[in-house]
Amino acid sequence: MRRLMIVPVMLLGLAAGSASVAQDMPERRVTVSGVGEVTAAPDLATITIGVSEQGQTATDALRANTRAMQALFDVLDTAGIEGADRQTSGLNLQPIYDHSEVRNGQGPRIVGYEATNTLLIRVTKLPTLGDVLDGVTVAGANRINGISFGLSDTDALMEEARREAVEDAMARARLYVEAAGATLGPVISIDEAGGVSRPQPEMAMARMASDMSVPIAEGEVGLNARVNVVFAIE
Repeated sequence: MRRLMIVPVMLLGLAAGSASVAQDMPERRVTVSGVGEVTAAPDLATITIGVSEQGQTATDALRANTRAMQALFDVLDTAGIEGADRQTSGLNLQPIYDHSEVRNGQGPRIVGYEATNTLLIRVTKLPTLGDVLDGVTVAGANRINGISFGLSDTDALMEEARREAVEDAMARARLYVEAAGATLGPVISIDEAGGVSRPQPEMAMARMASDMSVPIAEGEVGLNARVNVVFAIE
């Protein structure tokens, strides 16, 4: 009778051991990164322009600057650049010094003043960009500090970039897993890595708006997305 009781106890122990081994086996998975990138022609440009005027007094410099800025605003009004598409980004008034007498033991002497007004404008009609630059220069703008191109609406393009990033991750994962002799399983998780990039210029083709306009290289802007995807391995 004792020997008959030992057999089921041993079988029960083996069954419990098998269940424990199954639970301890780690889930097989693979983590890959995917990148998606799309490009498009820009539909807007942002330019920083400025007017600097000098005068014998601070008042003279400010008045001269005001007249030049008013002429500049008139040009922008004609071009349809108004409201939210233009913003004053800086207004400076500083003395102009004569340092020629410093060597004689005297301090620098104020000989006038310079007033500078800086304006940020956005051009949403790119075919007119060259004419706008010509117009503001004729009106009195004597500083152009920078120009950048962008997109007014990036939602649809970013959606496409994200889809391409996921597809890229799936293709990479399938390649790695099948090369290892296994089968790719379902997606466990997807994380967007590091956010998304802002539009960046890529390559440019110079375009002359007209015979008298400044040649502008618009090029293309690119958007990209990066994702980390975890897949199960079957």
